[in-house]
Amino acid sequence: MDQPTDRIVGVVNSTPLIALSIVGHLDLSPLLFDHVLIPTSVHMEVLLQGRGRPGSLEIGEADWLTVMEPEEATPLPAELMGLDEGEIDVILLARELKADWALVDEKLARQIAKAVGLQVKGTLGRNGTQIGTDEHRLRQEKAVKICADLCPICFSFHCQRGVV
Repeated sequence: MDQPTDRIVGVVNSTPLIALSIVGHLDLSPLLFDHVLIPTSVHMEVLLQGRGRPGSLEIGEADWLTVMEPEEATPLPAELMGLDEGEIDVILLARELKADWALVDEKLARQIAKAVGLQVKGTLGRNGTQIGTDEHRLRQEKAVKICADLCPICFSFHCQRGVV
């Protein structure tokens, strides 16, 4: 699976999508990336296991999201690596596609993604950094507002999940 040329590809985990959805900025993803992918495991986590939770409906209706299964699998169970299945699949799929960005919030997942050569951002980093072509870049004022909106949501969400 090769990445389309001259297109910005992002493979996204559940937490960035949910956080952006909660603060009403899920629509940023297709503005920053030409192609936004989520692994099948992330899709199931958000839409099936997360049914009725914040972000589930909005993410389910996002027609710009492409759901894909990574071709390779990790030889170790996710629990032994300290990651969940979605995080592992984001890393695997981003590597297979040679994606421009892997978007994960969990520290260990970011460290592993960087170790295998991926460019990595989290929810806040993606919105405060220059990602994209000139026509896709956010204006600084909008990025600052989005970060301000996301800070309390992400902190609360991470505390609930035991990430902080």
